Amino acid sequence: MTLEIKDVDAYYGSVKVLEGVDFSAAHGELLGVIGPNGSGKTTLLRTISRILKPKVGTILLEGRDVLEMKNKEFSK
Repeated sequence: MTLEIKDVDAYYGSVKVLEGVDFSAAHGELLGVIGPNGSGKTTLLRTISRILKPKVGTILLEGRDVLEMKNKEFSK
């Protein structure tokens, strides 16, 4: 399963928390997210899991936009 994050910006209200995040992770790869407090680690995870919708960019799982997937399909 491939996860692709393409040029994602995320906001809390009018405050930009993520800007231009870009990376991909292939099936079997190990990925770590590290950084100081307030750097956006939790916001990134919330955006990937669809708790927070990105204002800009796309999140693809197996080439499909996660925001267009139904809940049941995404949870699989």
